[in-house]
Amino acid sequence: MDEFKNAPVPEEPGPQGPTAKQTFSRLGWSYLVIFGTAIGVWILLAKLASLYAPQLLNADWAVYALSFIPIYLAGLPLGWLILKRLPAEKPEDHRLDAGHFLLLFLMCFPLMYIGNIIGLGVNSGIASARGAIYENPVYELLQGSNIWANLVCVVCLAPVMEEFMFRKLLCDRIRAYGEGTAILVSGLIFGLSHGNLSQFFYAFGIGCLFAYVYLRTGRVRYTMGMHAGVNFFGGVLPLVLLKNVDLEEIAKLSSDAPEQVLRYVEGHLSEMLGLGIYVLLAFSFFIVGLVLLLSRRKQAIFLPAEKQLPKKGRFCTVFLNPGMLCYFAGAVCKMVFALIS
Repeated sequence: MDEFKNAPVPEEPGPQGPTAKQTFSRLGWSYLVIFGTAIGVWILLAKLASLYAPQLLNADWAVYALSFIPIYLAGLPLGWLILKRLPAEKPEDHRLDAGHFLLLFLMCFPLMYIGNIIGLGVNSGIASARGAIYENPVYELLQGSNIWANLVCVVCLAPVMEEFMFRKLLCDRIRAYGEGTAILVSGLIFGLSHGNLSQFFYAFGIGCLFAYVYLRTGRVRYTMGMHAGVNFFGGVLPLVLLKNVDLEEIAKLSSDAPEQVLRYVEGHLSEMLGLGIYVLLAFSFFIVGLVLLLSRRKQAIFLPAEKQLPKKGRFCTVFLNPGMLCYFAGAVCKMVFALIS
């Protein structure tokens, strides 16, 4: 397997192209422009809506429009103007059969659940230190939204656009500096782009896996499909199943009179059965996915890159440049604002 061993190559691409540090800096600037523009347009649209059509702020489609229009119709085109100046190199195409697709999809679940637990713990700890009660903003948004709006925006639109932004555009422009570096940067920028600690940890883990799948297949449609499946199973389906089940009421009943819990379950038998099946499937997917991750981690293949960055100085080249530093600063500020607001 000598062809899969990393072979360090000098980082300078030659007189006609940007250096590695310039490439990563421009990458940072482009994503800063994307999300900075999106925030500005969101503030403008929200202000206009509150002044001239406040009733729109209570409509599901308007809430999602405020989330998607600023980033996809305003931020992304401007960021693309910066990104397109960087040379792109698409990974070689490889077909992924249904069996391998399923195995990789199952690997997403331990990354999602473990990352979610870490995010919940960090946010709960910070909220407790501030004397507040932690509420997941994503859960609140999805819970109060129409199921069809969730399916269209969260399961269909978001995976397509996000995989294009964080895998296709990003990995094609930095894979020449090392596939491991491309995977890490893709996952990190994807996680930070969510703007809150609730989603950062699992988005980072899943983003790294998606980047690996894209680099091995060269086909972003595979990661779009996995992304859609994760969003449906992890975000939309449980909320559908919980629509008619009040877990807080059950918790209160169990502490007072267990027989009341039985009566509640009997009155919501189909809903409780569906929720039970979901929990069983989620636990099974977690265990199987974790076993697959641990048992197959050494089978991961990293092809040698044309301008592979040497280990010495790699961190400084990739992260300690003006564009990346400004992007990280902006992302951290947004996370802090999310915590205190």
